[in-house]
Amino acid sequence: MRSAIHVDPQAGRPAAPAVRRPAWAGRVRRRYRWLSLLGGAVIVVMTYFPLVFVVSNSLKSGQNIFSSGVFSLFTQFDYQNYSTAWSGVSRPLANTLVVAAASILLGVTAAAAGAYAFSQRRRSQPGSARVPGAGHGG
Repeated sequence: MRSAIHVDPQAGRPAAPAVRRPAWAGRVRRRYRWLSLLGGAVIVVMTYFPLVFVVSNSLKSGQNIFSSGVFSLFTQFDYQNYSTAWSGVSRPLANTLVVAAASILLGVTAAAAGAYAFSQRRRSQPGSARVPGAGHGG
């Protein structure tokens, strides 16, 4: 009886024989699969608990936090906390946006002007990009 030789079509050489794993390898893999799923679930809970905690407490009234406890979920929506917080943040946030927009505009304009000036500079030799004052002797 002839044995068939499997040839890898991409490599053009015979494929390596399949490695036979011991019988216990599957059990170990299944055990670690459950362990990794459990670890992933713990990480998800630890990641999302603070987010749920903060959102839940932000939707409670001040009296509701003290009467029902900090770790209980909200029972009614109270948007007064958000309006109070926004009234104290809106002016500084607007100032921050104006300063950020102005600095971005100034920085991009200066970078574009510098890039244009650098691109129009004549080089003394082809392939050399000497920058004046960079230690090359000017």
